[in-house]
Amino acid sequence: MTRAGTAALAVCACLLAIAGAAPSAAPGALLDDVMESLYRVMRFLLAHPQDLIVDTVFGVVVAKGQLRGLQDQVPKYPDRFVSTPSRRVYVLLAARLLETMCEEVAMVAPPEPPENTTYKMIADRLLQFQLWEMRTPMRSGMLMDTDAYRRWEDPLRNYTRGRALTLEQYATVLLTGTPNELQSDHCIVELLNSSSSSSPSSSSCEPSEECRRIEERGRRPTGYATTHRLLYLQIARQVGCGGSPYFANTAFRIAELCAAILREAEFIASLGVPAPLEDIFIEQVTLCGIEGFAEFVRPEWIRKIMSLQRPEGCYGGVAEMTSRTESSRVKRNDLRTAHGCMMHETGLAAAALSLSARALVEMRGL
Repeated sequence: MTRAGTAALAVCACLLAIAGAAPSAAPGALLDDVMESLYRVMRFLLAHPQDLIVDTVFGVVVAKGQLRGLQDQVPKYPDRFVSTPSRRVYVLLAARLLETMCEEVAMVAPPEPPENTTYKMIADRLLQFQLWEMRTPMRSGMLMDTDAYRRWEDPLRNYTRGRALTLEQYATVLLTGTPNELQSDHCIVELLNSSSSSSPSSSSCEPSEECRRIEERGRRPTGYATTHRLLYLQIARQVGCGGSPYFANTAFRIAELCAAILREAEFIASLGVPAPLEDIFIEQVTLCGIEGFAEFVRPEWIRKIMSLQRPEGCYGGVAEMTSRTESSRVKRNDLRTAHGCMMHETGLAAAALSLSARALVEMRGL
């Protein structure tokens, strides 16, 4: 770790320790708790650079973009923030220090071996901070008025013709459908290859027939198949493929996917977010939350995500889904650390907590 990073850690630890000691009923207490949880995640990642994988770093890159957005909110809307000047200084400084920690994590992450061409392409093209500095304002009420939200079916009935599923069976349902992660990676790499120029043309961004079938198969995708489709559209937009005919209505398609994802996230939340469903729940909150859909950053969901954090600062590992059938989600070189944590979920949590901090500042002030 660099000297600057060590100094940032020390100052950030002092700031967040003070925040953690504040009474829980104080104004902005939830924001302070989120920042403290995020600090613990980043401290864990910096202490275990050998365990970092592409998915972890992607979560950290998204987190940095959200922290940058948080800092932009305060000077842009000064009348919204009625707290004391010292409070504003504290929040801005803590956010900047957490952003510095994100930069440190990206710096210490081991590079992908050249022979891993798929993951190296994803890392080289997508792990760029400026690509994910999204400024979508938070808004609510759009998703619940869509057909995708209203017509969502309870999966416990839908998949068993009226008979109840066990939790383990439902977790398996969330792994079904297309694209699975290997298919998703294939189509993402195809997209990145076709948009490799600085100004991709509409024709260069057109997906192959194979990827069209993968991304569109099935009327009602569920679980990871839905979030994979969402991520594919988000990447296409961020790398400049919005002018392609296939991606011309990306905003509408993202809203439709997030409406269905919202119903599923609400269902998972109603179950208490059991351990096998933690990863997908945090993924849903993160990917739709960064689109500005405020329904995904409810205070009770933020608190739930914080409650899932392990004492070491990481996430996951209590009851992971291990199915490796052809239709299953195979995590991208996912790693269980010596502490028993899962690095995919830990990276998602960094993004979700940063998103939550930005949303709290934007919607509730300091």
